[in-house]
Amino acid sequence: MSILRALAQTAATFGWPVAAAFLLLTGASVWAARTARVFRPERVLGPLRWRADESLSLFLALIACGYAAMAVGGSIMYELLGRLPEEQRTQLASPFVGIFTFACIVGASAAFRDCGVDRLGLRAARAPRGLLSGLVGIIIVLPWIFWLMLLALVLAGKLGIPLDPKQTEHPIFRMWQEPGATRLFRILSLISALAIAPLAEESFYRGLVQTALLRAFSLRRFPGPISAQEPAPSSGPPPGVLDNATGPAALPPMMRWAAIIGASALFASMHRPWFILPPIFLLSLGLGYVYERTGNLWASIFMHMLFNGSQFAIFLLTRT
Repeated sequence: MSILRALAQTAATFGWPVAAAFLLLTGASVWAARTARVFRPERVLGPLRWRADESLSLFLALIACGYAAMAVGGSIMYELLGRLPEEQRTQLASPFVGIFTFACIVGASAAFRDCGVDRLGLRAARAPRGLLSGLVGIIIVLPWIFWLMLLALVLAGKLGIPLDPKQTEHPIFRMWQEPGATRLFRILSLISALAIAPLAEESFYRGLVQTALLRAFSLRRFPGPISAQEPAPSSGPPPGVLDNATGPAALPPMMRWAAIIGASALFASMHRPWFILPPIFLLSLGLGYVYERTGNLWASIFMHMLFNGSQFAIFLLTRT
């Protein structure tokens, strides 16, 4: 498919201003990726996020705690909103569940891990650099997510797959346009998508799941302690737009990527509709890369926020 045809399809779907913006972003993505040297394998070797005496069972317990917080909090809020339609109950419960989950993960990490908040990558002093890293990350990843979605549209048309808007549009956007959508629903769904969901999902999938996978891989290959290579949790981030602390030589890039891919596969599988799974997987690879490279969870959180914000901006600009 030629560039001109892709642009025509983009314009037909989203409008010419959006098409032109994403064409410019594609060029900016290539430039930013080359400047940040993301293609060098060793760039993914960021700081370790655990102590040598922290067992895999500890991370599994923290994951269970985060999952229980989501399940219990979701059930409680779903029942409290019993008078609303089912889809609205689910969406309105999400902000409260997200806050509860994030608080449980951070609280459990602080309680059961030495310098747990620092090792999770949530030290407040690192938030400004995390914002800058997240901005660079979303500039690199966002246009390719867009082109991947466009490719899926074209392939579906070629294969004769009917694309029902109910299957391809996110439930929030669909319910946003329904006559019964209240102002409270719109405000809460906006806050949830732009702030609360990134906090909860990044702390769980990147802070816990990705770290636990890497810990498991490191134990399989190197059962002995590697404490000599671990970073001091109180040290500040190294210089650079995307922080790049020298990682341990014992953990090669492929081991890091295995953890990123595993966490991304789980993250994508939790999303619906099916149409967005490949773009969400690509986004998650970018989120995991940034976290693995920097050890700064704020970077992944802000990158996730910027992605959700871009989706809302496109929706608001293109809806009739």
